[in-house]
Amino acid sequence: PAAQAAPAAPAAGAGADAALRQLEELKLRGDVAFRAADYAQAERSYSSALARASELEPPPAGALLASLHSNRSACRAHLRRHAEALHDGREALRHRPGWARAHSRIGFALYSLGELTEARAQYELGLRENTGSAELQEGLAAVLRSEGGGTSGAHAAAAKEAGNAHFKAGEWSLALRKYDEALSHAPCMFCTHPQQGLMPGP
Repeated sequence: PAAQAAPAAPAAGAGADAALRQLEELKLRGDVAFRAADYAQAERSYSSALARASELEPPPAGALLASLHSNRSACRAHLRRHAEALHDGREALRHRPGWARAHSRIGFALYSLGELTEARAQYELGLRENTGSAELQEGLAAVLRSEGGGTSGAHAAAAKEAGNAHFKAGEWSLALRKYDEALSHAPCMFCTHPQQGLMPGP
């Protein structure tokens, strides 16, 4: 009988394309979990995507890696893992130099770690490279309020404690009033536009 032809070898880029699709699917899962406020699950999905990316040859585009690190930084910020969030922010900036979102991630992590001078410098650097960025302007304003607004910070803490006392006493309306007062005096960096602050980026 005639010899059968050997099956055709898969296209050279088929495996890489499949791996990239898997990576993008993991990123999408992370985005969905983040928007559902499941930050732990989102962080795991972004971590899995980054682990998958490290196995690809050639590596994915820098913009995709920057986005994954930036999004994981946001998750870790919500989880109060600010040192890790800082590392991811710096990785995002390394993969996408000059990106406003990466500067914002670094600035917020430094702010949260109490490194106000470094946070201010980061936001100012970001604004020199991204003039007019509302995200960076809001971050810098929060840092400046904290640097020069110790009284506001103390007022916010006192109002919060008063609110807690009213809450424990079952005085709900008084508690809400005090919580509103605390929020009005505290720097708010989570309350930005949904496409800014700590939402996932592109």
